[in-house]
Amino acid sequence: MRTKILSGMAVVMAGLLLYQVLSGHDDAPRWENFSSAEGRFEILMPGKPVTGRVMELQLPKFTAQLHPFSALRPPSFGLLCGYADFPFRPTNTEEVFDRSRDGSIRAVQGKLISEERLTSAGYPGRRFRSAAQGNSFIDEEMFLVGQRFYLITVYSKSENPDKDINKVFDSFWFKPDGPYAEIFLYQANSAR
Repeated sequence: MRTKILSGMAVVMAGLLLYQVLSGHDDAPRWENFSSAEGRFEILMPGKPVTGRVMELQLPKFTAQLHPFSALRPPSFGLLCGYADFPFRPTNTEEVFDRSRDGSIRAVQGKLISEERLTSAGYPGRRFRSAAQGNSFIDEEMFLVGQRFYLITVYSKSENPDKDINKVFDSFWFKPDGPYAEIFLYQANSAR
């Protein structure tokens, strides 16, 4: 049940990103730092960030809200990131990541190229690359931080992950909630 949200979120986010790129959504082509106080994260965006409409994801036992943010660098580089909070911490992290990956790939009628496990500040994550429609590629990173799920999706025409894709992923950081959040924030900023 709880992992169905990830499939739905991945499909929605991939669809939004592809729609914006294909519809010619044109933002200023410059890099901008974006932070979300509510989402407790920061990321470098490849253009002027746009806050998407919060979407309700209805599931059998609960409703989660997806908070999407996007930016484009015309003609063929786009970023969509967001977060959702679960009412409880998922017990099977691998299943959460598998379902999200599968939903994203299915949404773009893609094919998995590569995948690796990640950790950030001790929290589990996953990164994968897939080929998508129109000779494009989707690179995604996702992290599960307690009950919060972060998803970062980069759309590009680059056959191999390039400096811009890595720039986006390297810039992402989150602030966990709880009693050790201030210590984590200090350590993250010291490492920069």
